[in-house]
Amino acid sequence: MEEFIEDIYTGVNAYDYVQTTCLDAVPCQSFLSFAWFENTKIGCALATCQAVQGAPMAARQQYFGVCAYDRKADLTARPYVAPPSCQFCPNDASICSNNLCCPYDLNAMTCPSVGGVGAGSGGSPPDGLIDLYYISRTPSKIAYATNATEVQELITIGAVSHGIIGKVAAAGNDASKCGVLKPIYHLYSPHFRCNYYIVDEYLVRVRMDEGYEYKGILGYAVRGINACGASLAIYEFFRHSDGITQVPNSTDVLTMMSERSGYIYHGISFAVWR
Repeated sequence: MEEFIEDIYTGVNAYDYVQTTCLDAVPCQSFLSFAWFENTKIGCALATCQAVQGAPMAARQQYFGVCAYDRKADLTARPYVAPPSCQFCPNDASICSNNLCCPYDLNAMTCPSVGGVGAGSGGSPPDGLIDLYYISRTPSKIAYATNATEVQELITIGAVSHGIIGKVAAAGNDASKCGVLKPIYHLYSPHFRCNYYIVDEYLVRVRMDEGYEYKGILGYAVRGINACGASLAIYEFFRHSDGITQVPNSTDVLTMMSERSGYIYHGISFAVWR
């Protein structure tokens, strides 16, 4: 259901807020109905269908979702009006910095060295780090591996190896140097035919309830950059046609951040070491 709602909201990429016009009517009008400011009640239902007439790959099993609203949107008007920046800041984030509500002034911040932050964020890099390989079949169908043999097997079936992008901690690593290590759970979605790597145990349970399959533990990492000296973030995106895509800090991230890409940015999945 979460991905269905996210799919509706991708229609924002087809809406010209200045001209109040839709560039692509179907996803745009779904977004306008969902975001209409007068709505106070929304009900959605999701069904698994063996085929959906008129949909892409209509003969394939897929989800079919419907939402109902208590107010009908005016599709010729803006769904909401954005107030001036920082007009409604909460008490615990009352400083307006870079047009954002913040608990402190971002412009006045100075960043310490990675080592200093790492030491204050769970310790130092763990011993026994192993190589992390990045592999893709398409820009959105990716995989990570720590075994060169597995990488070669993926290459033989058409994947492309982008080489070693960083390092993760191996199983059995002494956690005394880095007390915030988390296992990287490898899941697979039969629906989207995509891999998914998570360190959030609760989200693992949620995704498995949604049909994702558990494939094991890739290695160990931390939740964010600078924790234990980790400096390479793995960024997470979602697109309704592809599911989850996770890429390192590269030109792929900039491409997916584009308004026209259709991707929704989910944040940083985890961070590894260079």
